[in-house]
Amino acid sequence: MIAEGKTTANWDLAAITPAGGLMSNVEDLSKYLIHCYSDLKNFFPYQSKKVLSQQRGNIDQAIGWMIYNRKSGKPYCYLHSGQTGGYASIILLQPDTKKSIIILSNISEKGNAILSLGFKLLKGLIQGKY
Repeated sequence: MIAEGKTTANWDLAAITPAGGLMSNVEDLSKYLIHCYSDLKNFFPYQSKKVLSQQRGNIDQAIGWMIYNRKSGKPYCYLHSGQTGGYASIILLQPDTKKSIIILSNISEKGNAILSLGFKLLKGLIQGKY
């Protein structure tokens, strides 16, 4: 694990590769999101269907994705994030506006800095600031 900016070796996840061994880039993830938006009802049904309610108010769990809900209960966005030693990532997908944020970082983080940044960027994108 990285601490105070120290370099760390890549993790070798072996048997649990699906939990953090996927390597991608913004171009590939953008293609994935475009495909999601092109046919949301057929492509994204399992990732967007609530399977578990969280104890944290407006957050539900889908298969592989978190659902952040508005106060009305309607989904605001879908989120998937991850972190291994030396890397962190997040994807936010907002189906109403078909706007998304992808952040890929070559540093691990303490707290929720990437999550906070992702939500700020998504809000600004929806409001037309970018």
